[in-house]
Amino acid sequence: MRAPEVACDVQNCVHWVPGNACSAGTIEIHNARAPLGPTATGHTACRSFRYRRGLGDVIPALDNVNWGGLLRAPFAPGSQLTPAVRCAVRACLFWRDGERCGADWIQVSGPAATADDETDCATFLPR
Repeated sequence: MRAPEVACDVQNCVHWVPGNACSAGTIEIHNARAPLGPTATGHTACRSFRYRRGLGDVIPALDNVNWGGLLRAPFAPGSQLTPAVRCAVRACLFWRDGERCGADWIQVSGPAATADDETDCATFLPR
């Protein structure tokens, strides 16, 4: 199973790249604001989100960067930055054993987010 393509509009994240791409090596989707499990998109969150205020916020996030994708993208037209996706949202239709995502693509949303619980996996569908 290949990793889903990721589209992200969370421009305040250190991993956000123009074109709504994500430079993270791995994104982690988890349950948020739903102690009994998510039943709607707003009950999910991108745990890999790191609020970007300045360079000081970027440096601690460098251990989770898709360096190969970032270096290849400018020289390979049409290439996609594709982070690995780890998903702990078992209530999602796309969740697979081993915390994998079975969707072909996912949309991470939260354009004004300042914390991970203000982001959502907009692709979430309840089982």
